[in-house]
Amino acid sequence: MRRYFSVIYYDERVCNKNFARMFYRNQRNYILAVMLTSRILAGVLILGTLATGCVRETEVKQPDPKPDAGKGGQTTLRITPQHHLKNIDSCVIYVKYNTRTMPSNMIFDDSMVVAQQDGRPIANFQLKKGDYYFYGMGWDYDIAEVVTGGAPFTVIDTLKNEYDFYIAVTEAGH
Repeated sequence: MRRYFSVIYYDERVCNKNFARMFYRNQRNYILAVMLTSRILAGVLILGTLATGCVRETEVKQPDPKPDAGKGGQTTLRITPQHHLKNIDSCVIYVKYNTRTMPSNMIFDDSMVVAQQDGRPIANFQLKKGDYYFYGMGWDYDIAEVVTGGAPFTVIDTLKNEYDFYIAVTEAGH
């Protein structure tokens, strides 16, 4: 059905068709714009959460300092030097504090001569918590040679304890 208005030719079908195209095109653009905006907003929210959500609120606790090893603690260490499972009764036991390795300069912090106690040669040390290196040097009468050897030891607590510790000593070149 055609209608004529003054000068403008108006066809209702063409007008509705053009309006529908324009409306749907604008609606599709609107939907795409809303989707894009929502994705950008979601991305900003996720990045904001990651940036502010991982903040440490507690202080970092520093580890306890290493204990100062030395004599005078409650731990008793009873050291017996042995050569091929035979107790060596003429021996001096040297100790180096705060280390688990033998000193390269052979300078030790303390020493003690073994003495007979409970039927065996023993050197008694009263020690604090910490690391120690013990070195024994003595004389084996059976082979008539000097025997030496050492071993590390760690006192792990400050409680009153007593330990029996055997140091293996051997002759030079063995």
